Amino acid sequence: MQTNSTTNLLEQNSGNYRIEYIDALRGFCMMSVVFCHLQVNGLAGYDFANTFLESARESLFMFISGFLSYSIAKPPISKIKNRFLNLFLPTIVTGGIFITFMNHLPVMSALRHATKSGYWFTWVLFEIYALYALATWLADKISQRLRLAFYIILMILSPILLWLFNHMFDEQILKSDWYLIPSMGMILSIFPFFLMGVVAKIFKDTFFKLISNKKMTSIVLPIYLLACYFHSSLGYMGSLYTLGTFGILFFFALFFQYQELFSSNHRIGRYLSYAGKKSLHIYFLHYFVIFGIQEGAILPFLRQYTDCLIGLPAYILITCLITTICLGIEHVIKNMAPYLHTIMFGAER
Repeated sequence: MQTNSTTNLLEQNSGNYRIEYIDALRGFCMMSVVFCHLQVNGLAGYDFANTFLESARESLFMFISGFLSYSIAKPPISKIKNRFLNLFLPTIVTGGIFITFMNHLPVMSALRHATKSGYWFTWVLFEIYALYALATWLADKISQRLRLAFYIILMILSPILLWLFNHMFDEQILKSDWYLIPSMGMILSIFPFFLMGVVAKIFKDTFFKLISNKKMTSIVLPIYLLACYFHSSLGYMGSLYTLGTFGILFFFALFFQYQELFSSNHRIGRYLSYAGKKSLHIYFLHYFVIFGIQEGAILPFLRQYTDCLIGLPAYILITCLITTICLGIEHVIKNMAPYLHTIMFGAER
């Protein structure tokens, strides 16, 4: 059975073992980030495509991170140092280089903004992992049986706190350093997706049965498409959690059910899997590349195709090109300056 096979693979303790379709899913997520950031930087006109990929950005990435983070063998608190050195520190270093030399901003000025000049995601991911590790440690101090209860409480509490901050608190609080520097709004909005991944891993047999069920995907897909179309009517939180939840189910099921296509036996699988293994590197570097070509000949030329059918394939091609350039730059840095590579991207995983 495919489900049992995947479950057994996830239970292996080898740190070097990778599941190809999950790597491919991460690669797809990362390329959707590049595609959507092209929209932000001037290639507008494909709002539905951007919305369709919305969940493949923050929410699905967070779900996968939570799914892969949960382990019975090793408590998450033991991995905090590793996450700091290989996630948070590279965010500060590479993000600081971009902010200083490309955006020409003081670093502290950028840190006082919720998006951190684009580098908010890995900043927030470290904080979310730290919160998850702390919650797990506190639950284990009382009883390991309380872990699940803690996760579910935090999953429910985060959107409530987000709503309270947005509707009940003074605007000055939302503009204060204590709220903006840690990107509190971002944490509260996507922490539930990380915890969904953790809970899915705890009940992995049930989860794999769910996503392997084609009746489920037959229901999820039309709901997700309708949510994409009417997302502006759902409001910020309605859109965030509807698109996020149904998007996670749809995309995870898609890659799970067609995992042979996304394996190393197929060219598309090899490319997406490699991009997935290097997703952190692509994330850190793609801002430099987009910034570099933004005022060049390519983007202004393509803007004329914004409303034409030829435009979308062209933008997808540009996304693949930027991804490949990032992979090439990372490879050069790794071979020519390995110590710089470690500082900028963390140790090889």
